[in-house]
Amino acid sequence: MKFSVEKIQSNLATLEIEVEEQRVEEALDQSYRKIVKQVNIPGFRKGKVPRPILEAQLGRGVLYQEALDILLNQTYSEALKESALEVVGEPKVEVVQMDRDMPLIYKVTVSIKPEIVLPDFSEIEVEDELPQEPTDEDVQKVLHNYQQRMARLENVESGTVEKGNIVLIDFVGYLDGVPFEGGAAQDYSLEIGSQTFIPGFEDQMVGMQLNEERDIEVTFPEEYPRSDLAGKPATFKVKVKEIKQRVYPEIDDELAKDVSEFETLAELKEEIRQNLREKAEKDAKRNMREKVVEKVVAPIEVDVPEPMVEERLKDMVTKFAQQISIQGTTLEQYLKMTNKSMKELVDFFRPQAETWAKSTLVLEAIAKKENITVTDQDVEDRITRTSEEFGMKREDVSESVNGVLESFKKEILLDKVVNYLMTTVKIVPPTADSAPENA
Repeated sequence: MKFSVEKIQSNLATLEIEVEEQRVEEALDQSYRKIVKQVNIPGFRKGKVPRPILEAQLGRGVLYQEALDILLNQTYSEALKESALEVVGEPKVEVVQMDRDMPLIYKVTVSIKPEIVLPDFSEIEVEDELPQEPTDEDVQKVLHNYQQRMARLENVESGTVEKGNIVLIDFVGYLDGVPFEGGAAQDYSLEIGSQTFIPGFEDQMVGMQLNEERDIEVTFPEEYPRSDLAGKPATFKVKVKEIKQRVYPEIDDELAKDVSEFETLAELKEEIRQNLREKAEKDAKRNMREKVVEKVVAPIEVDVPEPMVEERLKDMVTKFAQQISIQGTTLEQYLKMTNKSMKELVDFFRPQAETWAKSTLVLEAIAKKENITVTDQDVEDRITRTSEEFGMKREDVSESVNGVLESFKKEILLDKVVNYLMTTVKIVPPTADSAPENA
C-alpha cells in the first residue's frame, strides 16, 4: 500500500490511497468465501458454488463491495497511522479505481485538527479572581430558606384566598359550553401564584372564600401543547374546598436546633458563613481557571473543523432534552411551547459549541507541545476524588469510568493543561473596579 496526503485547508485534507493488486485479489477471495456460505444456488451445495458462477448469479458488484469494505477498514486506518493526521469526524470516500488485476485507488477527504501557532504564555496577564466575602444578607438568605423549609400548613377557616395559599379545588373546563377532555379534576391541590395553571386562572381565584364557586374565564396560550385548545377561550367552573396557609417559624435558637446540630442561632450563622466562604473560594478558583483559558484562547487563530462543532452540538441538544425530560417535557413539546424550530435551538447552542471546540483544540495543542500526558495514577486519583466528592463507592465510579475511559482521560488532560497555564501566565492583582466590594 502507498498513499499521498494533500492538505486542502488547514483543517481539511485528502488522502489518495493505492492498494496493490495482490491484496485486492486476497480481499476478493475473502469476500467470495464469506458470501458463498450465505447463498443458495440450485445445483450446488451451500458453500460449494464456484466463484465464476457466483459472480455470474449475483453480479461482480456484490463481491467487489464486500472486498472494498474489507480493504477500506484495513488500509484507511494504516494510512492514518502512518500519516500522523489527527482526524475529526467521519471520512468521505471516493473510489477512483477498482477492477480485476488492477490496484485499488481511492480518495478520502477528512477533517483534521489544524496546526496551531501558540504564543508565549508567560507574557499573558490575567487579573486575579478574589473570593467574595459573605455578607450578613447572604447569611440571612440561607436562614430564610431554612425558614421556608420548616414552614407548616394551617387551615384557613375564615378569610379569602391569597397568593401563597395552597387550595384544594374541584374544577371543570368548558369550550363553547361543552366540557373538554382532560379539563376536569377533583381535590386538586394548587399553590396560588405558582403559575402552574393557564395565565390568569390563579389571579382570578384570589379573594375566593371557602366553599365558594366561581366561573373563571381564560384563554389558552397560542403555544399551548394541545392544538385543540391552543389560542381558544375557555371557562372553568371552580369550587374551593380547602384553603391552607404557610406558617413560618421564627429565626431563632429553636430553628437552629431543628435544622442543624447546633444549639444556638449564633453557631448556625457562623457555620453558614463558613460554608458560604468555602463556596466563594471554590467559585473564585473555577472562575479564575475559566478566565485564564479565555484569555489564552481568544487571540489564537484556529480553523475549527465543522464535524467537531456538529458533534458537540449533538451532545448539547441531547443533554438539554434530558434536562427538560426531568420536568416531564419532551423536546418536541418544548419546541412547540416556545415556538422554536430545531434549527433555532441548534443555532442558539452553536456559539457555545464553537467556543468549546476552539478551546479544546488549543488546550490539546498545548498538551502536545509541553508533553503533558495522562498517567494511570492520574486516572486512579481522579476516580478517588470523584468518589469522595459525590459520596459514591470507589468501585462504582471506576466501573462507570471504564465505559467512557477515553473521554475521562481527555477531561483529565485538559485539566492538567489548565493547571500548567495557571502557573505560567502572569496573575496580576485585580483593578479597583473589578475587585469584590468587600475584598
